[in-house]
Amino acid sequence: MMFKAISSIKVKVELKPVVDNLVFRLHYRYTYTIYMVSMLLCTIYDIIGDKISCMTGIDSDAYNDVVSNFCFIMGTFTVDRLHGVKIGAEAPHPGVGPQQPGDNVTFHTYYQWVPFVLFIQGVMFYAPHWLWKSREGGLFKQVIQDLSIRDYLGSDLRNYFGREER
Repeated sequence: MMFKAISSIKVKVELKPVVDNLVFRLHYRYTYTIYMVSMLLCTIYDIIGDKISCMTGIDSDAYNDVVSNFCFIMGTFTVDRLHGVKIGAEAPHPGVGPQQPGDNVTFHTYYQWVPFVLFIQGVMFYAPHWLWKSREGGLFKQVIQDLSIRDYLGSDLRNYFGREER
């Protein structure tokens, strides 16, 4: 009686075979999603927000936009001689201040590449899953369905419990 009830439920609830494990799913679902969302947030901030604030002596907004675009393309730099000065008196921040002819400068262009690197890393986390799905072609799904534990153990369990009841 109980076995018939469970059998009728078994027919209605069909479990999909799982061909990957938890770590694999974490890589191609969650890590990929985190990287893509981070990339989108960085890109949106660059498009909507202020890309960079350049220190200029120009009061015109039209020229400020041109100079800001130039600064974004050329990158940020710090003046090496301003790293050891008194903050607030000689420089607003270590390395930030007017550049004199002959000063050594260090360029910092990393922020421009952050969205691209995040995108590439996200693709690298998703690529193994895509490669697996395209090359595997459902073979493991078929094998798992053919070797389903409910098909092979079901008859053994019925025979085992059937012998015990006698």
